[in-house]
Amino acid sequence: ASRAFSVRGDLAVARFDAVELGSGETLLEFVNSSSEPILLGWIVADDTMVDFVGVALCHAPSPNMGVTLHADDVTPAEHDAGITYAALSTPAHQAQTADPYRGDTLCTQERPLLCFRDAGVAPPQQLGAPIGNWSGGYLARTEPVRGDQFPTVQDAHAYCQAAFGDIWRVATYHDGPPGGQIHAFGALDTRVAGYWIDIADQPHATCWARG
Repeated sequence: ASRAFSVRGDLAVARFDAVELGSGETLLEFVNSSSEPILLGWIVADDTMVDFVGVALCHAPSPNMGVTLHADDVTPAEHDAGITYAALSTPAHQAQTADPYRGDTLCTQERPLLCFRDAGVAPPQQLGAPIGNWSGGYLARTEPVRGDQFPTVQDAHAYCQAAFGDIWRVATYHDGPPGGQIHAFGALDTRVAGYWIDIADQPHATCWARG
């Protein structure tokens, strides 16, 4: 194994770029060869002082994924009032599990972008008491687009504005309390395999950067 030394104050540091094990494989290959926990140990020869041992393993990054909401069924009264319902859910006909922390859909996939207009409107009077998770706004969907075509969330906002107008933006996970459930005016298709949304407090759950 190649080795490099450096001195930091009174500390001499040795770095092994590719530690080879008895079988000829590297430490990374050894760790990746088993799905079970692995205990690593070191033998230090006599008259050698070691303050600490650190190990850094570099893995290929996981595929980038974004979170999606799915259109769920509404009651007949909500349907007649022009209300749509989008929620963090996993419909029976979908294979992926909804995940607001790591995303659930590969960013290379094409899904409609879910856009939102916050209008502060009350739910229709014919529904009686205000329905839960009412957003006070409108939802609309774009044509299917790749999630990774938007470098930043501002680009996603701009796409919604180009499609529907300046006061629109990409819908967010927190547009309806509690997060991940949005009642709004509009029309969504329950057969669509998810709609791209934004989630501001989970940097690994969107296809775009905050920008």
